[in-house]
Amino acid sequence: MANFFEQIRKIKEMRNSTKEVQRMLEGLTADYENAGVKVVVSGDFRLKSIEFTDPSIIDPAHPEKLVRTLTENINKAIKTVKSRADGMTQEAMKKMNLSELGEMLRGM
Repeated sequence: MANFFEQIRKIKEMRNSTKEVQRMLEGLTADYENAGVKVVVSGDFRLKSIEFTDPSIIDPAHPEKLVRTLTENINKAIKTVKSRADGMTQEAMKKMNLSELGEMLRGM
């Protein structure tokens, strides 16, 4: 019976570690700036801000240029934050020792 309670304790520790990783990801940001537009994306893949660093990018005669720049910059910022988040998640999984969880579940 003591083994069962030890397993429950370890599962709770892993759950707490998972919540900690989620909080870290929410605080993570990546920005990308190109062609007069800077975007910032958070680790939970939310667009945090858009800044026009070059006002000439807002040209009513060529709205497609602004749309294209926004799309490219947002996608590149998302790719960067995803890469960082993946690295953080992998590191956290190593610390949690998920192989230990599998052994515990097999023993139940």
